[in-house]
Amino acid sequence: MGSGINQGGGKAQKGLEMNREETKQAIEVMQAWLDGKEIEFYSPDHGWQRCFDITGWKFDKYEYRVKPAPRKPREWLLDESPSGWLSMPWDRSGQEIAKGIYFGEGVMQLEPGHKIIKVREVIE
Repeated sequence: MGSGINQGGGKAQKGLEMNREETKQAIEVMQAWLDGKEIEFYSPDHGWQRCFDITGWKFDKYEYRVKPAPRKPREWLLDESPSGWLSMPWDRSGQEIAKGIYFGEGVMQLEPGHKIIKVREVIE
């Protein structure tokens, strides 16, 4: 995005030149802001930062985006042996069956004293 001249209020002012794609992206961000979505701007020193109060857009200085939705935490299963060892559950043919258990597609026969632990990732 470069500098240009924009006629505003009868007085020549410095403006911003955008191509079609940059204009489309700017409109999408501004529309998302009007719809109440969180907007972020990029700072080379601090990365993506939340825009708390938008009093004017500075597309010539900053890159803006709609705050991405947080990713879903990953989940998996572990087989805990009576001695405390943890491992991924496997069936007798050596195939991992954790996905089958998690989605209810299969039944696992556990060795005596073993138990399945469901693990969910914590995202901070």
